[in-house]
Amino acid sequence: WPGFEVGWTLAREHWGKGLATEAAAACLEHAFDAMRRTRVISLVAPANVASRRVAERIGERLDGSARVPGIDEPIDVWAITAEQWAERGS
Repeated sequence: WPGFEVGWTLAREHWGKGLATEAAAACLEHAFDAMRRTRVISLVAPANVASRRVAERIGERLDGSARVPGIDEPIDVWAITAEQWAERGS
């Protein structure tokens, strides 16, 4: 999957506070504005509902699945383009 990956991992005591969404959104802003990336992806385990919600909140859309070395099950690929990101800010 071509793209620039943004991911998030938080210690359990910090879950549910919006920190992952806030940090991921800041990373997307930097990736698109400062780094001029055209597309950003996030790899999310299908069973990880909380991470799927973060991907949805930052505007990513499910774009398929991929095999990752060392992981038995396929991983969901979520993606957003610079154009989609810019439309969210309008």
